[in-house]
Amino acid sequence: MKFGVIGIGSIGLRHIKNIKNLGFEVVGHDTNKSKASDLKKIGINFIKNKKEFLSFIDAGIISTPTEYHLDGTARLVGTDENLIIESVNNILINEKEYKKFKKADNPYGDGNSAKKILDFLINFQ
Repeated sequence: MKFGVIGIGSIGLRHIKNIKNLGFEVVGHDTNKSKASDLKKIGINFIKNKKEFLSFIDAGIISTPTEYHLDGTARLVGTDENLIIESVNNILINEKEYKKFKKADNPYGDGNSAKKILDFLINFQ
């Protein structure tokens, strides 16, 4: 799985380093082209062209200031409402796509973190 991070500030760099350390391929994108040198220092490619960036990645992380999250989301998933609905429905209706989506590696855990934390807190003596 290839990851892309939009927003190469301190948090974006942290995401990139973590993904790289987990053994996944990762690239970065930012409207500030000077961020390319930050990535070069850690051996990560900076893709400045939005279309090239989107065609390269399988999953994306938006790591921009909060007021730019909507723009980052639009860059990742687009703004075509019908295409977004079609893509989600394809995962929900097509069993093969659902299994592929469900089996995809998740570098952030098994999806049960909140439950594990809550269980721990409830049972904490």
